[in-house]
Amino acid sequence: MNKLQKICAFLLGLAFVISLTLNIVFVRYPKARDSVPSIRLSKKISGNELANLLSEKFPDANILVMDGWYYLINKEDFDKLLVYDKTDRHEYIPEVYDCDDFAFDLWRNISRLYHIAIGVVFIYFDSIGHAINCYVDTDLNVHLIEPQSDEYIHYSSVNRIII
Repeated sequence: MNKLQKICAFLLGLAFVISLTLNIVFVRYPKARDSVPSIRLSKKISGNELANLLSEKFPDANILVMDGWYYLINKEDFDKLLVYDKTDRHEYIPEVYDCDDFAFDLWRNISRLYHIAIGVVFIYFDSIGHAINCYVDTDLNVHLIEPQSDEYIHYSSVNRIII
């Protein structure tokens, strides 16, 4: 390897280390716990009860419940989490950062803080699909959320739910 190749390899390695460090510090490092909204987690639901509830609400959906139990949250507290989470501020980039990325980010960001019954919902229309989020409140109501705008929405039928 000649001198120029060594310099290029060094600079490339340095750029990689700097970008990795910045990613860890500024992107993945969790926010201070004191800035996380305080919410009440008083009720639990088992994974089986949750699967049954979702099956009753969306009988045609393929439902995958990942854990044995979840906390339920009231709408007021969930709205606090939506304000805290900044997923809706991302730029929509077709095929790169689109509906499924928004939905999985909102799911991950909230479930990493609190083990609540929140999931990703897939809806298929003719030849296209869409991904949104859902959560179950303390009154066992299932709410659908558009993660790109944090708006509550309604669909009478969904295809797949992952919680």
